[in-house]
Amino acid sequence: MTRLAVLALLLAVIVVLFRSFVRGNASGTPATEMVQDPNCQTFVPKTEAVRQSVGGRELYFCSRKCAEEYQLKNGTASGGQTGKDA
Repeated sequence: MTRLAVLALLLAVIVVLFRSFVRGNASGTPATEMVQDPNCQTFVPKTEAVRQSVGGRELYFCSRKCAEEYQLKNGTASGGQTGKDA
């Protein structure tokens, strides 16, 4: 009888683990994509980042200040800004 109870408990644990593995994010909220600021190397949520086109590439910055510093260091001109500080 004890073996049956232990086996049932083990099976229940396996089912719960399998379901959480298959579902992925159990909370139902989408994961936030993070982007790295090329100037200070900080990771920020993509939805909150300052986005600029630099040399034909889309780059994401943690702030307008970091975007400006990056452009000064690399001698590039701004191609427009969007994001939290735009």
